[in-house]
Amino acid sequence: MNDRLVTLGGALLALIVLSLLLYSPAQAPSAPRPTSQERGPDGYYALKTWLATAGIKVLSLQERYSTLGEKAPERGNVLIVTAPFLDYAGGDGLAGEAADLTDWLDRGNMLILLSALNETPKWAAFGRAGLPGQIRVLTGMSFTPIVDEDDQAYEVGPEILTLSSQPLEPTPITLLPEAGHPLFRGVDSLQGVTDMSTHLWAPAEQSDRNYVMQLAPYADYPGSGLWQFRQGEGMVLISGFASLFANRGINRAGNARFLENVLAYHLAPDGVVIFDDYHQGISSLYDPDAFFSDPRLHISITFVILFWLLYLLGTSARFGRPRPGREIPRQSELVQALAGFMTRKLRPVDAGRLLIENWLDAHNRGGTVLLTDDETGRKNYAGAWPQLRGKPLLDSAQVDALQQSYEQQVGGTKVDLRDICRQLQALDTRLH
Repeated sequence: MNDRLVTLGGALLALIVLSLLLYSPAQAPSAPRPTSQERGPDGYYALKTWLATAGIKVLSLQERYSTLGEKAPERGNVLIVTAPFLDYAGGDGLAGEAADLTDWLDRGNMLILLSALNETPKWAAFGRAGLPGQIRVLTGMSFTPIVDEDDQAYEVGPEILTLSSQPLEPTPITLLPEAGHPLFRGVDSLQGVTDMSTHLWAPAEQSDRNYVMQLAPYADYPGSGLWQFRQGEGMVLISGFASLFANRGINRAGNARFLENVLAYHLAPDGVVIFDDYHQGISSLYDPDAFFSDPRLHISITFVILFWLLYLLGTSARFGRPRPGREIPRQSELVQALAGFMTRKLRPVDAGRLLIENWLDAHNRGGTVLLTDDETGRKNYAGAWPQLRGKPLLDSAQVDALQQSYEQQVGGTKVDLRDICRQLQALDTRLH
């Protein structure tokens, strides 16, 4: 019983160590990421379907920016990127990807960066801390919060009521386009949506980009929410609202018409609209984080562990107390075992008679004594004794004593077996 308790304790300890290594703390379910496959309010499935229906080539990018040149023509393409990225998708290699993106833009392509800079959607509620840094790495633009006369950052959006059980209503934020700009032909306003309270940002004075055009100032706040600048032969358009072209935003105000104008000016006839889904978690590459978070892996590991515990605690003697090894019996022990067998199976008189008959048979096989059989087929040892007395090496008195013992055994009289063994041993000594 103690052995099984020790085995159970060791198994539970191994299970705890394995769970600490493989399982991360439980996290609350996160909102769906804004990808071209997402049909929720923050996805771009409606935009992708609309463009495809209009005959425009669309593509879901599920690899790094270094593969952009392999996915579309050399120039005249539009890449739609949403920020902030997932941490594991961007990581420390974002600077290297930014260099590949810059080379791709320099060849005459366009980047539309839909950043959640001036809004707080649910999917970016806990990932916006690194957003300004991601924008700076990708585009070279630095941003700083807009402040009022009291040097306080502007904060817009729904107020958080902790005692209210009602969900917060999204707050629209309106942008007014610059009059006469060709991208705003037929557009009266643009509108973004924020789910939570947010700050407003503007390009910093000390920025790597000195020629940035502010396209659409806010209707109710200072500053702008849309910026544009050239990159080589290409163009970069930065929006402070990721919801501008999302499923819930594409039909607001003049958002759809604005996108039509952008594509009409910057998308070549054979160009492709590319959605960056890789940095939002959809990857065709090996993804260790996705692998270890796959519930199928957890189920498989749990099954193996349970089977292992059943095996350890089963009735098999595989892990029982080891049995002592069997010792090779000595010759004396074999004799004792044989003697014990004979004493249980033979009467003493039969044992003595068989000892003498076996001795006579052995000498008959060796040619020393010639025996004859009677008519019944049983061996007749009567002729053995005269022949033994005729042997010059044997003492007649010893032969007579052995014959007397044999006849007593045949007659049913018990004789000490030790005396018979000594008589046979004395005769063997003389014959050999």
